[in-house]
Amino acid sequence: MNYGYKFKALQDKIEALRKEAEGVKKSFDDATAFTDKFLNLCKDHGLSKIAIGVTHDSVDGCKDWPWSGDGSVFSNDHREDGTWPTIWRVVKEANISGGCGNTMQHQADTSRLVDGVYHLKNGKWHKLEDER
Repeated sequence: MNYGYKFKALQDKIEALRKEAEGVKKSFDDATAFTDKFLNLCKDHGLSKIAIGVTHDSVDGCKDWPWSGDGSVFSNDHREDGTWPTIWRVVKEANISGGCGNTMQHQADTSRLVDGVYHLKNGKWHKLEDER
């Protein structure tokens, strides 16, 4: 057996995985920062419950939603000006609009957001699974 070749091949795989892990870490860090900005924009507009890319019964806009949450953001029912749902305004201001939406849902480019359910408590956003 050519152990030199085998060790070299393993070292090359380890290096490729290290580089891939660095890329994923950077992407996650960037998405975390953008998600923080997005959630603070939601907070500034009076929203306190948000679901990104998933559905959860704690967020009004997800209740009775028959499809996947992929590519959508959901909120509690809120309208700042009495006309357009606030989540539509937030998605537009964040420049991630995916085109259309429903009362408490909007299609969005969620590729730069960290999927999850977020609740605002005492002025700070908490990811629901972090509450366990």
